[in-house]
Amino acid sequence: MRKSEIDWVKIMEDNRGKIEEALIQAKRETEGCMPGRYVDVEIDEDGDVLITGLFSWLSWDGKTFIVTGIETWTVDVDELEEIKYHPELLAEFEAVAGIELKQADYYMVFDFLEKNHPTILTEWKHNAIERELSKYDAEEELDRIIEDAKRTA
Repeated sequence: MRKSEIDWVKIMEDNRGKIEEALIQAKRETEGCMPGRYVDVEIDEDGDVLITGLFSWLSWDGKTFIVTGIETWTVDVDELEEIKYHPELLAEFEAVAGIELKQADYYMVFDFLEKNHPTILTEWKHNAIERELSKYDAEEELDRIIEDAKRTA
């Protein structure tokens, strides 16, 4: 079948679940990557869904349909705010820093956590990423993509 005869809309509709999963996974993978770049979610004629790298456009061979590009992003974790919900850490910070939290700035709290509790920083970042991903509606995104593809087909 020639490229122009491929019904990419039908292929996307038939593989909604796989594409939605890939959209979420691509969103997860792009967190913290080089700003202003995109990771593509692509589908081939057989309905196989691929997540390609930041520079995939350099090697794209035209044998797949690029469903969309997911822009890189960075999650925002406010350690100064987050520590307030952890009394044991707050007490330890205030004892080590010799000041109350209200006198501290973000960098003091971050440095304390980075030095003394790096796994907590990692956990807080992971939780923040998952909160952001829970707001991402892959189904709605795919609906928009398919409607756009129908208009341009």
